[in-house]
Amino acid sequence: MKITVLALTVATLLVGWGKAAPYDDAFLSIWNIHVQRPDDHEGVAAACRAAIARLGNDDSAALGPYLPVVQTIEGWRLLQAKRTAEATTAFEAALDRGRGGSDTRLHAADTVARRWLSRIDREQVVVALDAYHREHVAFPDDLAVFQTGPVADQPPLRDRKNEPWGYQLVSFRRLKAGGQQRYALFSRSIGRETSALDVALALRPSDVPITFVRKNTGTPALAEFRIGSGTSQPVVVQEGARSGGLRFVAIDGLGRFALLCDDDFWLMALPPAGGRR
Repeated sequence: MKITVLALTVATLLVGWGKAAPYDDAFLSIWNIHVQRPDDHEGVAAACRAAIARLGNDDSAALGPYLPVVQTIEGWRLLQAKRTAEATTAFEAALDRGRGGSDTRLHAADTVARRWLSRIDREQVVVALDAYHREHVAFPDDLAVFQTGPVADQPPLRDRKNEPWGYQLVSFRRLKAGGQQRYALFSRSIGRETSALDVALALRPSDVPITFVRKNTGTPALAEFRIGSGTSQPVVVQEGARSGGLRFVAIDGLGRFALLCDDDFWLMALPPAGGRR
């Protein structure tokens, strides 16, 4: 079953019984700001930075394992605010970089960050192609043409998954002549449709709600997710695994929410009717 992407406002999220982990509450605080202020990119980015800098009682990040999640939210907000250099820094801070460990939040954040960084890098290749076209009145047959010259002047020739760009010359449909005047450039790890940064920045997750019911008490968690209305077919997913285009990333210790990811956006599922079951 393919799972539809969503973003879920949690302004009315009910607090479960017992004591939550401090980092769960810290994450919920910043998540509420994120979903309740969809157009305040500067303000949400600032709130993310403050949350990232905040330390807990043991002098570690108050966000705990949610730290890279919030770093990617900050990066996306900065991109929306057209602060690309700062967004790049935020996304790069969320990269795994061989830190080790098995926390799915870190692994999912690494994927999110690499996809957005690949789109940013693609823009550098576009600039190089435009410069080449101005000089040669044609685009090159292959991106290998940029491997000459100083390394500092070369555009990224691979995406952030270390895969070479998909690049090919494209002919005009109605003109047989015209030469090398169009091209397709995309990240193979992302796909043709949303590799371009401007296209990706226009994307938004859908507002279809997701509910979940935890099916076990052990680790990793096992949960049944339902998309939209009660007539939809549920799917059972283990924490860290995927169903369709969605990854079940983590679950709150009290079962108040489940964090999911579609590789570009973070998503949240709540218990049925916003309560606990």
